[in-house]
Amino acid sequence: MSVLMTRAQLLLTPIFINKCELKNRISMPAMHLNMTSDGDMNQQIIDFYFERAKNRLGLIIVGGCSIDDTGGGPLMISLENDSRIESHRKFCEQIHKTETKVFAQMYHAGRYSHSFLLGKKVLAPSPIPSRLTGVTPEEMTEGDINQVVESFAKAALRAKTAGYDGVEIIASAGYLICQFLSPLTNRRTDEFGGSFENRFRFARMVIEETRKAIGKDYPLIIRMSGYDFMGASTPI
Repeated sequence: MSVLMTRAQLLLTPIFINKCELKNRISMPAMHLNMTSDGDMNQQIIDFYFERAKNRLGLIIVGGCSIDDTGGGPLMISLENDSRIESHRKFCEQIHKTETKVFAQMYHAGRYSHSFLLGKKVLAPSPIPSRLTGVTPEEMTEGDINQVVESFAKAALRAKTAGYDGVEIIASAGYLICQFLSPLTNRRTDEFGGSFENRFRFARMVIEETRKAIGKDYPLIIRMSGYDFMGASTPI
């Protein structure tokens, strides 16, 4: 019992992520709320998260927040351009009335994007049909890859400017970065495909460029799956 109590008590002790101190180790992960029709934060979203911040959470992760106009959705929170910053700033100011810290999740769906909703081409590492949407994506060119990497970095900087305490990059759940990591969805023969080192290259570029944009002292975390239960995928 004493061991169990010790572990339970540990959850309530502070912890640092980079230089950001969380009051405890209880966090609320990012989830799609579909509560916005224009990509901006609104009162419904603010109220939803504020109620949870009042319940003594150490950290709330908001998102996913789309980084550009090809990898999000019409009901998703957006950080794709500077016009989004103000609504996020108001959101952060409200959450910071509590002691809860708040991170923004940087998100790109890759082949899970809905072209008929976005009116844009769907991008992915390889043109393998999505079982979720039924759409066959276009294989990303080197230019596409560099553009998306830049979009991740710029969106993270917008989150920092808006007042978030840190950012998370999603590299799990079958979204774009995960699609590069998995040999099931990455059939490329260039420097971004084949070996695990090559399949990891896109993720590394995103992380490195994001770190350059936000600085070395700003919290940056990565959400990854230890195993995605798809059989041929590489356990991380």
